[in-house]
Amino acid sequence: MIKTLKKIKEILQAYIRLLTTKYTVEEQNKLNICKQCPRNKFNICKECGCFINAKVKSPLANCPLNKWNQTLTKEDILNELNNRFK
Repeated sequence: MIKTLKKIKEILQAYIRLLTTKYTVEEQNKLNICKQCPRNKFNICKECGCFINAKVKSPLANCPLNKWNQTLTKEDILNELNNRFK
């Protein structure tokens, strides 16, 4: 249950980033890889079912076909959050 809630939180945060920020160079590179992938159907990954434009915004997301990896480790993100709320 907790793992599912964490995944939902990660997905929601990616959608918020999609709506509020521009793509970084790394996110754009991931998006370009996905756009060329045969498993991309109308910006939906047919491997995992994710909306690609939001998935590339998640620093914890991985490509299920190992074409790209997460941007940050969970430790990096926790450290960043801890620094923000000191």
